[in-house]
Amino acid sequence: MSILPICIDRGKPCKCGCGMMVTTTHVSGPRKDQYRDWIQGHNARGRVNEWSRRPNSTNRRTGRWRARRIVDTSVCMLAHTGQCHGRIEIHHQDKKPINNESSNAIPVCKTHHSFLDRGAITIESPEIPAFWVDGRGKRRYRAG
Repeated sequence: MSILPICIDRGKPCKCGCGMMVTTTHVSGPRKDQYRDWIQGHNARGRVNEWSRRPNSTNRRTGRWRARRIVDTSVCMLAHTGQCHGRIEIHHQDKKPINNESSNAIPVCKTHHSFLDRGAITIESPEIPAFWVDGRGKRRYRAG
């Protein structure tokens, strides 16, 4: 009596060409029992994503991301005026998110950032404008 070797399915090769075997299957859907095509993170087919590595990119989103890494975002610069709410964001005085000079990028909370963008306050005089509370408990600020 001879014993036949057991054939174990070890997956399929990753499509990026790395030589590794894909052993995970799709979690749901019509391909539930089929192996995935790529190992997680290999879907760039061995190429590096250049957009994530360009230090001088003019993309607005990467400019904002770079500003958060350059400027200390632990506390709002206008915290001494009070009424700080929300996360710390970076306010660009010249309205250009790709200009991350230390004199241009200012860490402020979400409340002060909206006031600065609307022109209700300035960095030189950060006095919060007068407001009243409506029937729903929301602050309403006086125009002008």
